[in-house]
Amino acid sequence: IKRGIATLNYFRIFNRWGNVVYESTNVNEGWSGRYNYDWALMGTYVYVVEYRAKNKQQKQVITGNVTLLR
Repeated sequence: IKRGIATLNYFRIFNRWGNVVYESTNVNEGWSGRYNYDWALMGTYVYVVEYRAKNKQQKQVITGNVTLLR
């Protein structure tokens, strides 16, 4: 949810080996589930979002995981 985000510094998704499988600075984009022009393997991926909120001067960081299923 992009509500309240003024600037998206980056949105990155990593595989289990720490490789970046997706990266964007566009708040309106999302990961399609692809990696190197092919479908990514099913599994758990870690995401990191760094942004600056409208009313805050400091950057904010959110981390978590998502499970990709087909």
